[in-house]
Amino acid sequence: MASQENVKRRKKGYRRGAGHRAGAANHPDEKTNKMKHRTLAIRSAALAAATGFVAVAVFLCPGMGLVRAQEELHPVSDSRGRFVISVPSGWRVVQSKGDLPALSAFSPDSPETPPDSVEVYLRDMSAPLSPKECARQVAFAMRMSIGRWTTLSEGPDTLGGLPAYSRTYVWHNKAGIERRSIQTCVPVGSRIFLIIGTTMNSDDSVAQNFPELTRIIETFQPGSGPAAPGMPQIGGGK
Repeated sequence: MASQENVKRRKKGYRRGAGHRAGAANHPDEKTNKMKHRTLAIRSAALAAATGFVAVAVFLCPGMGLVRAQEELHPVSDSRGRFVISVPSGWRVVQSKGDLPALSAFSPDSPETPPDSVEVYLRDMSAPLSPKECARQVAFAMRMSIGRWTTLSEGPDTLGGLPAYSRTYVWHNKAGIERRSIQTCVPVGSRIFLIIGTTMNSDDSVAQNFPELTRIIETFQPGSGPAAPGMPQIGGGK
């Protein structure tokens, strides 16, 4: 009987010891806690350093992960009240006495590449043109001016709520530099407007600058001012 009682007590003692050891495993001592806190602090510092590095890199290289902030656009009116278009405040605007173009706007000069540009052309026709016919006549004029180009897309469009026709294309200037342009032809009665936006044909320029050109073109609004003196009407079409 005594031996059986001893066995029972040993079994109970084993269970209590096991429970004590399990409790010790679930509640680490103060030294273990300090090590964990120290490890966490080191990891947090490393993460903060890495985050700071990325922030500095993005600040120095905006194209790394952030879209360039859009500049505020300011309206520019044609000197004869025939149209209004809005351009960034830092762009240089040139208004000519003629209509080809009537207005040109250029991005700030760069020593490495030609500036981006937006130009507005207009002509008074003897009869109204459809947007597609307008684009066809523009293509004929392009053969005289830039010679060859590669069309990337074209088709019916709208601009300022008016029917239009747009074409996106790649071409080379006289210096042999490859450029990308978007042109939109908008007939208003017997007057046709042609708005052309141009930038470098590079991945960065297409990604960052082409949407800005489109945004500028979308601000175009026609007016009803008189034709420039000495600019005769030219043949129209259907």
